Amino acid sequence: MPFQHTEGIGHGHVIERYAARKDSGHARYLVLKSGRFLRPEWPHSERFARDLIEDAATITDAELEALLGYEWRSRLTAGWLIGVGRRADFRDRLGSASHRHEPYPLAAQLGHVVDVNGADPKTDRPH
Repeated sequence: MPFQHTEGIGHGHVIERYAARKDSGHARYLVLKSGRFLRPEWPHSERFARDLIEDAATITDAELEALLGYEWRSRLTAGWLIGVGRRADFRDRLGSASHRHEPYPLAAQLGHVVDVNGADPKTDRPH
């Protein structure tokens, strides 16, 4: 997938809205990369997970495309939003993205892992 800046395709808001969002005092992509939200003792776990679920349900396909077409932070965030939102139409894209050479190869795979483990054709949401 070619690199494209989100502002150049009319979706400049997606980085701030989804990847750099700071509900817990940290950018969302950093929290996703660290996995700290999976620890119940982290004081922001519930709110972070709730906000991630809400955003996964409301983000548009065009916004996901913009995140996937930018850089690793936005792709990591998109992967989680796709997996949590059970966006079946993006499953193949996540699989191919996980094989791409990136500064943080694990980051590219995290959303794919969430997506594959949560895959259920009966409940997936095609868009």
